[in-house]
Amino acid sequence: MKKIIVASSLSLALLGSQVGSAFAAPPEVTVQADQAISQLSQAFIDKVNPYVKIDSAKQFYLTKEADKILSKADIQTAKEVIEKTNAFVREHAQELSVSSNGTLVPTQFERAAINLGDNFSFDIAWWGTQIHFSHEFVQKFKDNVLLYTASVAGTIAAMQATMLFFSVTPPAWFASAVTAVAAAGAWMLINTDKGAGTYVDFYGWYGTIGITVPVPIFHSY
Repeated sequence: MKKIIVASSLSLALLGSQVGSAFAAPPEVTVQADQAISQLSQAFIDKVNPYVKIDSAKQFYLTKEADKILSKADIQTAKEVIEKTNAFVREHAQELSVSSNGTLVPTQFERAAINLGDNFSFDIAWWGTQIHFSHEFVQKFKDNVLLYTASVAGTIAAMQATMLFFSVTPPAWFASAVTAVAAAGAWMLINTDKGAGTYVDFYGWYGTIGITVPVPIFHSY
């Protein structure tokens, strides 16, 4: 599994004023520099993951086992992140369902879990949001970029057209995540796909409109 970290947010800074109407992010949405990801890294997530569960109220929590294994600093950081996630989930609980993977998925997609074959899907974990794009989705997006041009506005328009082609509309509170992926640069999404699709991580962020969007981190399956 290959990870590509977006090192620059120059193109993302233009996001607010150049987004099309269908999946528009408001002007106040900006993108953080890499350092704003803070202590949330893949290594930290992998360390804490085994000790995070979700209850029937769709709230994440640390198990008692975490106290025996994790450091006090790691526990404190994890609890702060989980508290932020749970606060968001409480606001949107009716729109989310618990998946078999122990994450939350949008109820509107009528899916119990994220599947590799889905053209577009996303789930919310204790640490943030992960968006999944199939190989077919990425290829269609590539075709649309050629049609709409590779400018920031063009790639966002291409993403909108691709979403419409696959008949998927994200919730209003999640729209800025999709536009952030497009604005990050078409080549990142396209070149990360090695034939099985791409997924994108947003550490410490859940698609909420009106707050700072962290730099997306692209992965290939």
